[in-house]
Amino acid sequence: MKLKVKIDISGNTRFIDEVSVLGVATENGEYKKNIFLEPKIKRRITNYANKYEEIHTIMIYNLIKNEMKKYSLITFCHDINKNKLKNYLRKLFKNNSYWQELDINKKIKIHSVKNSFVDKYVKNVRKHKEKKGFRLTLKRINKQLKIFEKKNKSRHK
Repeated sequence: MKLKVKIDISGNTRFIDEVSVLGVATENGEYKKNIFLEPKIKRRITNYANKYEEIHTIMIYNLIKNEMKKYSLITFCHDINKNKLKNYLRKLFKNNSYWQELDINKKIKIHSVKNSFVDKYVKNVRKHKEKKGFRLTLKRINKQLKIFEKKNKSRHK
C-alpha cells in the first residue's frame, strides 16, 4: 500500500544556532522518519545564510531518496518556494530513473501542515521526546551543494 505522507521542519534552517529536524510521517503516525542538522555543522558551511533553501532541500532529499516508491503523495509545508523546491529536487535526483519518470505535479503538493501529526512529531524530536534519526554530515552537505554550484557556473559561461 502506498503512503500519503507529510513533510515538515522544526527549527528553521535559516537560524544557524538551532537544531533543524525534518520529518516525514503519515497522518496516523504509523510511518515516521526524521533527519537532523546540528548548529555546529551549520556554522561550518560557507555562506550558510544564502544557502538555506538548498540545505532545506538537501535534508528533504536525504530523508526521502530511498523511500520514494513507497509514497503516493508527498505534502510539504510551505517553508520553501514550490518552484525552487521542485527545481532543486530535480537536480539532486538527476540520476534517479524513478524520479525522472515521475509526474511531479501529481506526486508533490505544498500546503500548511501546521498542527498535523508530522508537525508535532518533529517538535517532539527537537525536544528529545522522540528519537533522532539520521544525522546530516558536513561532508554530505558540501558534496550535494556542489550539484547546485555546477549548474549555476554553467549558466554564466
